[in-house]
Amino acid sequence: MVVASEQERPVWHVFGWMTFLNHGIFAALFIWRQMLHFGKPVEVGRSLDVEFQTICAYGGCDAQQMKEVAASCFSHVFVALGVASDPMQVENAVRWYMCLEGNIHVAMCLGWLYIVLMGGGMKLYRWSLIAELWIMDIYYTLAFLVFPYGCILWPHVCMPESTIKMIESWDVWLTAKAVMGLFTIAWLQHLSVFLDVVTYLVTPTCIPVHGNAKQKLK
Repeated sequence: MVVASEQERPVWHVFGWMTFLNHGIFAALFIWRQMLHFGKPVEVGRSLDVEFQTICAYGGCDAQQMKEVAASCFSHVFVALGVASDPMQVENAVRWYMCLEGNIHVAMCLGWLYIVLMGGGMKLYRWSLIAELWIMDIYYTLAFLVFPYGCILWPHVCMPESTIKMIESWDVWLTAKAVMGLFTIAWLQHLSVFLDVVTYLVTPTCIPVHGNAKQKLK
């Protein structure tokens, strides 16, 4: 069992706050998307709305077009692998996956705030972090390794013909910006996973209090 001392507290608190800010952004985006798109059909690319809008605001690309390319690749690969029978099935799976992910983000943030404000909540925080690592981070690491590199090396496996023709119609500079945007999102995701792993390793199973007393999991 890992038990933190007062000297160790700043280390795991720093990583705790970094993780809270990281997942707090995703939790806020999840709540915002739920309100904005309530009652509307789910889209595979919805989870990348803000990412592409931010990158294209600085890079001068078309965020909607980038999102459509990413969504078509995602659906095409899953159907080709036999994981889903058609794009609609992929969209339904993505809807439930996004809801699960959003709730994990929210639970982790609530756990951290409970630790900071009330001195408890370590169990909620750690189990949310474990869920994020096993359910989300492993999948995202694989996805953001396979899609950027795989789609460049084997575009006809990764993309439907309509998407390939659209990309072929772009000029060189637009294609370069799309590739840079994709790799930026991919490596930001890898950094997020790395932060989750380090945070889990340094986070104690007990909350340190004054003196030598230890507060057990709540």
